[in-house]
Amino acid sequence: MISPEDYVVIQVEGQGLDAGQRVLELTRPLAMAGISIFFKTTYFSDYILVPLKARSSVVTALEQRGFTFSVDVSAFMHQSQLSPPPSSHRNHRHSPSSSQSSGTLGECSFHQHSSHRTPPSTPPAANVHELQTRTFTRLRKNNITPEADRSIQLISCAGRKEETPDNLSKLKDDLLQCLISTCTCPSSKNAEVENIPENCTRFLSLTLTDVDPISLFIESRFVNPPSDAACSASPSTFHTLKSLPNLVLGSRDQPDDTLIPIILDLRELPLEATGIVCGVAATLSRDTAINTSEGQPDAVEISFLSTAKAGTVLVKENDLSKALGAMETGFSMAVKEMEQKDGGPTT
Repeated sequence: MISPEDYVVIQVEGQGLDAGQRVLELTRPLAMAGISIFFKTTYFSDYILVPLKARSSVVTALEQRGFTFSVDVSAFMHQSQLSPPPSSHRNHRHSPSSSQSSGTLGECSFHQHSSHRTPPSTPPAANVHELQTRTFTRLRKNNITPEADRSIQLISCAGRKEETPDNLSKLKDDLLQCLISTCTCPSSKNAEVENIPENCTRFLSLTLTDVDPISLFIESRFVNPPSDAACSASPSTFHTLKSLPNLVLGSRDQPDDTLIPIILDLRELPLEATGIVCGVAATLSRDTAINTSEGQPDAVEISFLSTAKAGTVLVKENDLSKALGAMETGFSMAVKEMEQKDGGPTT
């Protein structure tokens, strides 16, 4: 699939906001303005891809929500970043190794340009609640349900900012091997996990920019390979990728940071569909925090990856059940709304 649209890439620094809140704060003003976006979380920054023709509208919407363009880092920053973030924040973007990351806004600027963007066929939602309801109603009408597979365990990692040419070449070779091995995966959704070759890459998200090192979400088994004895007994990609663990930054030694993808198959929706990212993020942020009390964790932290055919929510393994429960609540809310409009129960 090749989009007829040209897109502008906007980088947004998110220090001072937790992961889930950052996704929501970035996408809400754009969804409310009826702007279609792609959203991508990376190790260093968040990126929003927006249609070129909507560029000035995006800038205005972000500014109205407290984001300011910073000349120092060539990116949008939230007002909460004007003062140093609390030391208790654990996001790797606050660490000395990554706090200097920067990016470009493509051709994005603060100058107002005339826009001939075609108004959306459906008026934008009036508030976040309406946006949530619309999102899950649309998903339900298209039989789109979240799919999660606990056997796919991911970590967020990235190349080092200062790397030798030799190590950079090794990293590229390892990642190329991962990309090639995706071709061997069974195409059927119902394929048994046991029948999938161990050298098959089941999930890989790779981001390349001109200002930051390679950033990726990759299966933890490739960065935390089995013991030498296990590898000797079963030669595989683990041998091929043996240098990868030493070439990337990331939380590979923190089991609690293992991520599970929740995938929404969006092939039945038009590419210009709006509000999906925000609707899902708002539901996860709100419904997983409703029962928060003393001794209980806050709303689940999420990362989001948008593509032309799918929306993927990444949550920590310990938060998976809570996240799926929140999404089920979103679908239930949509059903009630549909029943009220139709005057009867919805099957």
